[in-house]
Amino acid sequence: DLAAELLAACLDIITSRERQSKTPFLTKILQDAQAGLKSASAETIHGSLLTFRELLLHGGMFMKDAYVETAEAILKLRTHRDVLVRKTVLTLIPTLALYDTQTFSEYFMHKAMGHLLEQLQKPAERSTAFIAIGEVASSVGSEMKQFLESIMEQIKAGLMSYAQAKLYGAFLSSHIQSNSVL
Repeated sequence: DLAAELLAACLDIITSRERQSKTPFLTKILQDAQAGLKSASAETIHGSLLTFRELLLHGGMFMKDAYVETAEAILKLRTHRDVLVRKTVLTLIPTLALYDTQTFSEYFMHKAMGHLLEQLQKPAERSTAFIAIGEVASSVGSEMKQFLESIMEQIKAGLMSYAQAKLYGAFLSSHIQSNSVL
């Protein structure tokens, strides 16, 4: 992640100095990120995903022409075997929504939200998915209306399981204390 922060700073410098959005530097960075997604190495794929994030956040309008292809490539990795790659995809979904809200809403919203809602079923992914859903909602606004019922069901289920876990924990604690007195 430190390398991604360095890349972000470099991209800020490049985009502030270059008058045109298509610079050889940005093009080379994009090509390297695209090539990295074809690697068998999860670390290389993760690095490419981080590079896409920084290009989307700090590359200005450079990614406009590559947006659809990039979004498709990122979302294809949502079921990757590596947990870090899958988690990075979860955190990239809001970035995709923020960069080009209209295109995201039109072409990728259903696939992305379906994936995020699925991840709410997995305890290890739940918090990341909830955060991503909130960030997507901030970007797309009223377009999120169609998913509200499913989101609310997941929130209720999460709160109920949390309350049940607390009750069970309290029961175990009192049971252990009463048995230790004997």
